[in-house]
Amino acid sequence: MPDLPFEQVVVLKKERTMIRWIAEIGSNHRQDINHCFELITQAKEIGCWAAKFQLFKGNRLYHSSFTKQIEKMKNWELPEIFIPEIANFCKMLEINFICTPFDLDTVQALKPYVDYFKIGSYENQWHDLIMAVAKTGKPWMISVGMENFKLGTTIYYSFLNPFKYCSDNFLKNIRSAEKLGRNNDNSLYAILACNSNYPAKPENCSLQNVKKLKNYFRFQKIGWSDHTTEPGVIYKAIALGAEYIEFHFGDGPEAAIGHCWKYDDIARVIRDVKIGEIAEQNNDTEEDEAKKWQTDPIDGLRPLREYRKELLG
Repeated sequence: MPDLPFEQVVVLKKERTMIRWIAEIGSNHRQDINHCFELITQAKEIGCWAAKFQLFKGNRLYHSSFTKQIEKMKNWELPEIFIPEIANFCKMLEINFICTPFDLDTVQALKPYVDYFKIGSYENQWHDLIMAVAKTGKPWMISVGMENFKLGTTIYYSFLNPFKYCSDNFLKNIRSAEKLGRNNDNSLYAILACNSNYPAKPENCSLQNVKKLKNYFRFQKIGWSDHTTEPGVIYKAIALGAEYIEFHFGDGPEAAIGHCWKYDDIARVIRDVKIGEIAEQNNDTEEDEAKKWQTDPIDGLRPLREYRKELLG
């Protein structure tokens, strides 16, 4: 199978770009820079557009009274000193480096190194964080789990004035995030639907939200952030219009929760989707020989009369 560039455009009824795959390495780094490099390399091998990490400190993530959670997170913290090395390694492999910040100081620490920022679904209502990211001038994405999609008939009217006509908190929050970006001359790059459970059950994914986002934010890139490890969920998300697929990536003990894709499993999914993308292209069908064997419209016999001498040899 040919190695297709992600920027290739398929011309059918309308233009469609290849699916962009984001390997969410997250906290599966084991606090080992060599393991980070290994996972980034694997992500590149299977055709990913980006490798993504999370940068946080437990004591800046939780209120000080939640001591158990803070202590637990210490084992999952990515050492900040890794960031320049990760950025350089991604640049060397020609794969984008995305990172999720969880506090305002982290935004500034990441700014010189990341290609894209990503705001997680747990932070998507924190306007100060959104503003800090937007002000960096770097392109940014946002995940939208844990929100209610009661769109109903308000969709049409919310185009006129989303804050006046739309009672849905989700849409207000995303419109608000989008406005914050525009006000800081850095529009929202992509919106990824997700279910914020780890792992998420397929029956709780509400994949119709991908389609709703696609319809509502018509000029926005839309994607799916997967927490299921179910191929069918990803295939359906793409069928509904997802252009970006983010998946948690790792197969060590840190992936025991059940939300992380193993190398072979996700490689197979990406390969299957790429085959579908090849099939979708408006290429030469290479049916010239087959066409000669069509039933002749005059005598109702195969092959076509004008080719019979040629085919008899």
